[in-house]
Amino acid sequence: MESIDFSRYILNPVILDEHNWDRSAIVGRMNDIQIKGLNYTGVPEFHEITDTAKEVKKMWEQGFLNACSIGGDAQWKTTGVD
Repeated sequence: MESIDFSRYILNPVILDEHNWDRSAIVGRMNDIQIKGLNYTGVPEFHEITDTAKEVKKMWEQGFLNACSIGGDAQWKTTGVD
């Protein structure tokens, strides 16, 4: 995908709870990240260290969660096109 650079995320593919960037909000990691054209997918793996991660894992397994936000910071590049 030309508009999203996953190179840094792939080095540390954590899944965060509610866009909270604090280390304690890590609920798992994303495995098997695939980028095909305009689509990107991955397979979540949740740890069971914290109660929050356990809750998120159960919600995923029971079908209450079926997607996640990529979050991140936007950095705009000039393309030279008006």
